Amino acid sequence: MSKKNENKPPFRFSFAARITFVVFFCLLISVFLTWGLASFLSSLGQLTANLLLYILLLLGISALITMVIFRLLTPPLMASEQKMQDILDQIAKGNFDVRIPLTRSKYVNQTIENINAALEELESLKIMRSNFISDFSHELKTPMVTINGFAELLLADDVSEEERKDYARIIYDESRRLTKLSKNILLLNKLNTQASVREQTEYALDEQLRQSLSLFMREMEQKDLQPECRAEEITFRGDPDLLQQVWVNLISNAIKFSPPGGKITVSLERQNNTAVVRIADQGCGMDEETLKHIFDQFYQGDASRTTEGNGLGLAIVHRIVELMHGAVLVRSRPNEGSIFTVILPLDK
Repeated sequence: MSKKNENKPPFRFSFAARITFVVFFCLLISVFLTWGLASFLSSLGQLTANLLLYILLLLGISALITMVIFRLLTPPLMASEQKMQDILDQIAKGNFDVRIPLTRSKYVNQTIENINAALEELESLKIMRSNFISDFSHELKTPMVTINGFAELLLADDVSEEERKDYARIIYDESRRLTKLSKNILLLNKLNTQASVREQTEYALDEQLRQSLSLFMREMEQKDLQPECRAEEITFRGDPDLLQQVWVNLISNAIKFSPPGGKITVSLERQNNTAVVRIADQGCGMDEETLKHIFDQFYQGDASRTTEGNGLGLAIVHRIVELMHGAVLVRSRPNEGSIFTVILPLDK
């Protein structure tokens, strides 16, 4: 068999042809029934001229009603089929913004609603992918342009030694920013493909919080920040490496947005069957609009919050806590600081 014949779709009657066949079949049955009735009455000697006229009139009315029904039903049914075909063609082309209209059958509607829900999810993922590529390109472009510009300045002959050191330091900082960006992208991509935490061990959650806070002692001393840790002894079962990412990101943010001389507070307590961690700062705080998007990828709030970072830290925090079957909440007001609360189940 040739390749051309293999790709040829199987022959199918069109919708109009099927409707025409059904109507013709109904008319044919009516004719046979009428003929049978006339023959039966004729054999009994009961077929009179008037009765035959009534039978033929009944046949004609039946044919007329059938044709009227055919005329009324065929256009909307064909239009409905054509509309469905158009929708399926749009979906096949990658347009997930279309929706399949509901019918009069509740059983069919259940399937249609599931399909429409899937289309809505696919459209959301399509938009998310487009936004991700756009945001990533922007985040990648900024340090690359900076590195390229200062590298050109370094090549100039009339650059002093002090300027050369400044330019080299800027290139170093921007290269570290690129490295952090790539690591966060890879980590977030890995987390998004995970359905659960694979490796879990029991460890002291309070001790991990103290160690995480101690990692930033130098930064807090430089800003004259006062750390405070109040941690109840709690044993937690989970992935300590992933949770370390949560505490590092939250404490780092608290330090970053705290004014010199402020206070950073880390607390841990047991509430029912959950461990509740709160990390509070006395920084610039956030408005309502920022709070709505604070866990979105690449979102960094207003201009005052874009001096450092790439907007992936809190997205990573949210995903890790989600994998731990927990929740992360934030309470904040402009110029009143922020409090991030992580709730982790102890009885999973």
